[in-house]
Amino acid sequence: MSTSVADEIIQSGYRRWLNLEEAKKAVSDDLKELMAELKGQGLDPKVARAAFRRQRDSEDARKVAADEEFEALVDLYLASLARDARKEAA
Repeated sequence: MSTSVADEIIQSGYRRWLNLEEAKKAVSDDLKELMAELKGQGLDPKVARAAFRRQRDSEDARKVAADEEFEALVDLYLASLARDARKEAA
């Protein structure tokens, strides 16, 4: 009995979905274990999560700021090159 291409795509998608769900559960279990360890060491897991999220967000903000600074410098260099090209053309 042959299956259609659509059947194969659906079955492949289903297998991938199952694998991703298992991976998601494993990560979730690992995070629960980490929070339990932190709690066992006297930290408040809710506060730790909030601190971790804020740190991650501030790191992301620094990356964005660095990218913006880089782009601003590229624009400055391009403007300098354009001025030089106009000067040479004159």
